[in-house]
Amino acid sequence: MALVTTLLIAVLAFAAGLQESAETRSPLRTEGFRYEPGRIPVGRVQRYRKSNRDGSNPSELALYLASETRLEALKWSSGEPEATLVLADMDWETCSVSTFHTYHLDEHGTRTLRAELVTSPDRRRIDVRLGTQELTCPVERFPWHSYDFDFSSLNVCLRFLTEPGGETEFAVMDFVQGQGGPEFVPRGGVALSYVGVEERAGLDCRLYTLDGPGLEDRGGSLWASKGDDVFLVGFEIDLPDEPGMSSGKLEWLRNETKAAGEWESFVRERKE
Repeated sequence: MALVTTLLIAVLAFAAGLQESAETRSPLRTEGFRYEPGRIPVGRVQRYRKSNRDGSNPSELALYLASETRLEALKWSSGEPEATLVLADMDWETCSVSTFHTYHLDEHGTRTLRAELVTSPDRRRIDVRLGTQELTCPVERFPWHSYDFDFSSLNVCLRFLTEPGGETEFAVMDFVQGQGGPEFVPRGGVALSYVGVEERAGLDCRLYTLDGPGLEDRGGSLWASKGDDVFLVGFEIDLPDEPGMSSGKLEWLRNETKAAGEWESFVRERKE
């Protein structure tokens, strides 16, 4: 009887060790952020100017908080009839995007799907459809954010930092140009480190540095508003996020409120 008990204890200990090992390896071990329902100002449009750090090559970005889980980002250049619209759904268990749908908008506001990214049910890979091309990318860790998406998912996650005055790390995943064409890959980690309080765009902000392999060690600074209503006020990053740019700069202009129908009209016409 004692031998059976000893063997049973050994088996249970071994199983617990396997479970702990699996949890250690699991990308679901999200740290640094904790979602709290009801804190997202649904219906808000956050307006930004995007450019190089010196202000050249400017464009506009409008980030619409369509629901607790849906982000919609519209990017365009003033005077240009075409635009890009990205619809992203958040997975708040991982504080990361679960799906992306990227559309090209013509001068009439007609949408053409250009890219689709969907996280697998087990959250261990991302399946990508880019035109007729299909790609698969492993998820190495959570949370992850896309610099190509102007860190829009990080933007909404900043209000859920567990230690706003400390340091946390997230992963970057983005498209790169491979030998056989575009690839979607893990770029590496980025450390977000609190520096202090600084005024930016007329607001009291928390200033952070952000840098690491995910930004090719060419990072910079990020500003987030203080208080309960936390959002991205801007960033300046040495690494460009798209062809034709030499660096990355995002400047907050203002917040607006739009009903769903008003937002849809704005997407089509881009008129104030």
